[in-house]
Amino acid sequence: MRMYVATIVLLLFGGGALRAQTYDGSLSVAQLQNFTKSLQTSEGRIYAIIPFLDESAGGTTSIAVLTARPRDGWRVAVFASDRKSSFRKIWSSGKLDDSFAVSSASQLAVFGLESGYAISFGGCAAHMCPEIFSELLYVPSMKRAYSATCQDGTVHYSFAVSDEKNADVKSGLDELLRNHSHDKNACGANF
Repeated sequence: MRMYVATIVLLLFGGGALRAQTYDGSLSVAQLQNFTKSLQTSEGRIYAIIPFLDESAGGTTSIAVLTARPRDGWRVAVFASDRKSSFRKIWSSGKLDDSFAVSSASQLAVFGLESGYAISFGGCAAHMCPEIFSELLYVPSMKRAYSATCQDGTVHYSFAVSDEKNADVKSGLDELLRNHSHDKNACGANF
């Protein structure tokens, strides 16, 4: 167990994943212990953990987790804490689409939107990089995830991204797609 805890601590403080907010990204030892109690072995192997201040949950600490199971793909989950610092899963992506298959722990991040922040994750399809790639945004204040996939020069958005009330989310997904693509025109004029 000590080896896994050391790995988690390195992920918490490595790589600048909290680039979009001022929260220092730290967890107390008690919070980390309480968080590990909320995990189930069915979650798979943990690749990244990012704590963040969840303003939509009254300013409590929440944790985004990137996991994978052998031959089953990436999953993102968000755990929220209560005032007693016990954690419960409030959202899970389930197995992500194959267009996220080639990725890494460094792709899980807190992403700044004009209206707040989101948890982001991106990847590309195995043997199809960079022709097919996707980005995911989980927006805690909306308690909803949105995604966009660039395929065959066209961007395909998940349900409701194009609604006027989600303009901030669409703009964020477009920015992530542009940053992901080596060819800034990879998805045509759609973004």
